[in-house]
Amino acid sequence: MSVKILIADDEIKANSVVQKSYKKQINNIVDFAGDGEEALKIIEANKSSLDLALVDLKMYPMGGIELINYLADKQIPIKIIAISAYVSPDEVKKYFTHNENILGFLEKPFDINKLKKIIQDNFTLDSSTQIFDYSQLEEETSVFVREQTEEIRGLMKRTAQGIRDIGQKLLEIKEKLGHGNFLNWLKAEFNWSEPTAQRFMQVARQFESIKLMDLSIAPSALYVLSAPSTPDSVREEAISRAQAGENITYTAAKEIKQKYQPVSTNKVKKDEKIEKEREKTPAEPESRSVSDVKFSILDKPRTRASEPSRKQEILAVIPKQTTDQGETVVRSGSWYQLGKEHLLYCGEPNSPQFKKRLPKEIALSIAFPPTPKWHLATPVEANSEVVFFSRYQDLDLITLKEMVQRALELYTEDKESIIFSFLPEPELLILAHQLGCRCFIAEPDFRKCEATLAMWKKKVGFVAKT
Repeated sequence: MSVKILIADDEIKANSVVQKSYKKQINNIVDFAGDGEEALKIIEANKSSLDLALVDLKMYPMGGIELINYLADKQIPIKIIAISAYVSPDEVKKYFTHNENILGFLEKPFDINKLKKIIQDNFTLDSSTQIFDYSQLEEETSVFVREQTEEIRGLMKRTAQGIRDIGQKLLEIKEKLGHGNFLNWLKAEFNWSEPTAQRFMQVARQFESIKLMDLSIAPSALYVLSAPSTPDSVREEAISRAQAGENITYTAAKEIKQKYQPVSTNKVKKDEKIEKEREKTPAEPESRSVSDVKFSILDKPRTRASEPSRKQEILAVIPKQTTDQGETVVRSGSWYQLGKEHLLYCGEPNSPQFKKRLPKEIALSIAFPPTPKWHLATPVEANSEVVFFSRYQDLDLITLKEMVQRALELYTEDKESIIFSFLPEPELLILAHQLGCRCFIAEPDFRKCEATLAMWKKKVGFVAKT
């Protein structure tokens, strides 16, 4: 894991130079607070992401002792390291004898190495957690890369302009660091894979001279348009339509790209063969196969005046296997095929039955675990991993979909495989399906499996037990 840190100290908050010094020495400092009240607001707004708070015990108006006691009373599970220049370790023990969230005490000005030792002793840092060593760089390069790193964090709001700007900064940093150092920095600062960075940089290369700020182009569409396989003519049409006021969605970008795809020789020969066969067969003007007819929701049923109406007859009634409530029966350990692309397993994500059917290449793992310590165990490895955990049950669906959509747009491309470990809302599968992902879902709650199957049948169609 990557430990996210808040420092609550009035003296540090008031001194931007000291803040920069701490950021250089300690990775993953999320924010600084000047007193207990400000720290509490930051903690409550980032419950699912903050891991550790360094709290000065002597602050005004709300002090550190009051803040720590409040967090304990409200059972907010953030770990604390108490810091002070005026309180002794014995006093700290007296204040917080029964508080298990207190990891230790550091006397100000505290030793960075002692802080790192406390973190290493109390947090599980997996092999993917890295600290980029800026001391190996020349001073000018170190300052430049650090400044660009913070600006990239600020741009990560997933706008089209932001994506282009991130890509441009990545290109500049890569030129400064060189390939090997660039990958280490990328992993340490953002936990991104090289393909993820390449998507950003490809957008920057392809749209270098285009002002995207005022254009309505979805991030997922931007990745399609900037792909190496996309012809310039596709980008030109998309930009032209966006400048005319059209919203270029992922679907629109794919349709534009499809227009410019060359027709394969095999398909042309096949079409010519079909046409010749048709010429040999006498025409039947009024007969059309089902596949030849396109229906619109605006179409009205039509009848021919020359044909007498035929009375419809019920030949048989075939009952469907359902529960008493009319829902399809779902059993634990069952697999379901949803359309051609997706598989739903009604069981635990870490079960061998689920893992053995996963593909070797997984672009993104998305988890909604029941506990903060849950993780998708090996041997499953994904290029990127996103975990959403909250103790609250009343999560807003719109906000949830926005977060998942951003993750999908950032870390996946069309037809790549993703994992959903636990699925709180069936709508998330529909979203991933619309973005062209191939989904492998594990959900142990059979009621949620039933809801997912019902939603899929209603909005898409085909479901089969495998």
